[in-house]
This record gives sequence, C-alpha cells and structure tokens, in this order.
Amino acid sequence: MIYKNKLTELLEQKAKTSNEGLEVAFSSKGGASAQDIMLLNEYFNLKLPDEYISFLLAYNGLELYKHEDVGGFLFFCTGNLIEENGSLKKEYGLYWDNSIILFCQIIGEGNFLGFRIQEDGKYGVVDCFHELPPREWETIETSFDACLDKLLKNNGEKYWLIC
Repeated sequence: MIYKNKLTELLEQKAKTSNEGLEVAFSSKGGASAQDIMLLNEYFNLKLPDEYISFLLAYNGLELYKHEDVGGFLFFCTGNLIEENGSLKKEYGLYWDNSIILFCQIIGEGNFLGFRIQEDGKYGVVDCFHELPPREWETIETSFDACLDKLLKNNGEKYWLIC
C-alpha cells in the first residue's frame, strides 16, 4: 500500500489546503468490514483486486482534492459501490460491460474510474469517460496502487489520467 502514508498525511492536514489557488478538502470514513467486502464480491460476482480491498479496509469512502461540487475525486464506500454500479448498469443497458466495477467518481464531470477485471483475475484501471460505451473505456493504469500513487503525486490534476 504505497499510498497509505501519503493519504494519512493529507488527511491529517486538517481538511483544507490550497491547490492552484482553490481551497480543496480531504475527508475519509473508517474502514470497511470483512462482511462488507464479502457482500461486494458476491454482488459483483468478481474478485475485487487485493490492493483495493486493503484500501477499503482502511478507507471505506474518501474524498480527495474536493473543491465544492465541481472538482475532486470521490472514492465510493462499499454501499455506494453497489448503488453507483447498479445505476450505471441500468443506464447503459445492453452496452454495459460486466467486467467493469466503478470505484471513484470524478466530481463535476460525470466520469468515473473503474476496474476492468479479466477472467484470470488480472485487471486494469479504466477511465470511464461517460460519453463512450463501456467497452471503449481506456485502461490508464495496471494497478490500483499505481493509479492512486500517480493521483497523489500530481495533486489531483486531470492530466494524470492520460498515461
């Protein structure tokens, strides 16, 4: 968990800092339970990546670089994972890709970050650009840890998505 110390430092900065002249907030909830994780694996009928499970056990819901409701990243808590994925699955209908699990909303854009999980358990992090069908969403990173580490190194700036 490369990001654990970095996230802890950010969250200990007492909620608000400045990023390019904007006040941005950081907040988190306590960790998920083993029962929460089991329910997610059953609901999605896919095994969540181990590093993401470790993240959920530490942070069951997290906001990074949030500027009002127009910017930042909202990492879903376990309950919201089911709700958000169900909602988008319904919206996309036949175009939905069942190998996708959304885990983060890019606030103010209507876009998400998600996993595309293969049958062999390997996965990639995908940029869920809402204007494209899910099968066309591009892989931007090969692991959750690498994705979150890049996000933290670049202070949440959008360009980190273009790998």
